[in-house]
Amino acid sequence: MLRQVLHRGLGTSFSRLGHFVASHPVFFASAPVLISILLGASFSRYQVEESVEHLLAPAHSLAKIERSLVNSLFPVNRSKHRLYSDLQTPGRYGRVIITSFRKANMLDQHHTDLILKLHSAVTRIQVQRPGFNYTFAHICILNNDKTCIVDDIVHVLEELKAARSSNRTNFAITYPITHLKDAPRPTAPGSTPGCRARCSRSPLAMVRTETFLLLWFSYHGHSLQAVGLQAWAF
Repeated sequence: MLRQVLHRGLGTSFSRLGHFVASHPVFFASAPVLISILLGASFSRYQVEESVEHLLAPAHSLAKIERSLVNSLFPVNRSKHRLYSDLQTPGRYGRVIITSFRKANMLDQHHTDLILKLHSAVTRIQVQRPGFNYTFAHICILNNDKTCIVDDIVHVLEELKAARSSNRTNFAITYPITHLKDAPRPTAPGSTPGCRARCSRSPLAMVRTETFLLLWFSYHGHSLQAVGLQAWAF
């Protein structure tokens, strides 16, 4: 008896539901599409966050407040969207470590000219692939002005070269060091120049740089550029 009642009730309910759906075909055909569009639009504003700082650091930490204040007072070019420390992590960019003979200073005029020539030679490398010639401009990370991002130390060396040409003088460039309270030895900031050696024993002594590191930033994402990068890599 109960089974017959349930069967009759369910049959009547589904019959009425089917009749209602059949009488409003446009509504039931467009409703799922509209709901999918609304849900997709609501989720489109969500993005995958890969920054360790945003994932782990407090949103209202004192460091972030201070950084925001400094950025508002001293705006700089943020087109690279990266910290300099990120350059030393595994990634797709070329590295060349340059060392000097006889422990010479890599920041003098002779060595800086050689470093700039090396940089120019690397960026002018062309690799022939079927139907196309790849250059550094095809695989580099682009700046906001659609030009290749170049290591900041290259810009510094170019400015030093221009200053020497304009002043027609050959001045020696050294690297600063600092004395920390608990450090057993003097410390030199930065990571691009390496193997620094003291030029004197003065408390304000500078150091000469005996090793240099050049970086070339390359793009990874598009398959065509990936092929060009594989062919261009050295």
